[in-house]
Amino acid sequence: SWVQTMDTICNEWVVSARKCIDEIENPNQQNLYRLWLSLCSGRIPNQDTFDIMAIANTGILGLCHLVDVNPSSPGNFTVEVFGMKTRFSHGKDLTGQAIGDFASGTYSDYLQENYSKVKSEKAPVFQHVYAALCSGHLAYHRLMLPLSFNGHDIHKVLIGSAFEPVQISANLNNHLTTS
Repeated sequence: SWVQTMDTICNEWVVSARKCIDEIENPNQQNLYRLWLSLCSGRIPNQDTFDIMAIANTGILGLCHLVDVNPSSPGNFTVEVFGMKTRFSHGKDLTGQAIGDFASGTYSDYLQENYSKVKSEKAPVFQHVYAALCSGHLAYHRLMLPLSFNGHDIHKVLIGSAFEPVQISANLNNHLTTS
């Protein structure tokens, strides 16, 4: 099912469809998910169990982010590590920034809601995302993996993205403008 968020200030919108983990097609995201699974051992893995070289070997390192979701306010969720190959950053390093500080209204709300969902569900989430932001259009698949210090409470989310050419169909545009 598609979820839509809109902001009329600069005609921003974000739609996403939650997908089944089995639908991951990008081999780098598949590798990252398999790595995460291999570290589970019956509980949610700890960030410290991830070897940076193992993540590099998945082929997705430059498209990974690590977000601290420990603060009680989602607006204060902070990017601890930012993959510099992502397209929406326009070359800016977002490491150390709170989501509410770098993302505008619609996209900030969207990110906060999705990271909160991973935190509360304590499970991976895979999505196909389309976004029209003031800064441009995006289309990507996002794999969000929960991490924990104690194997139960989620304190970090590891995100692996796979960007694709933006092809927003007229049907999707019509749906967004009429709903």
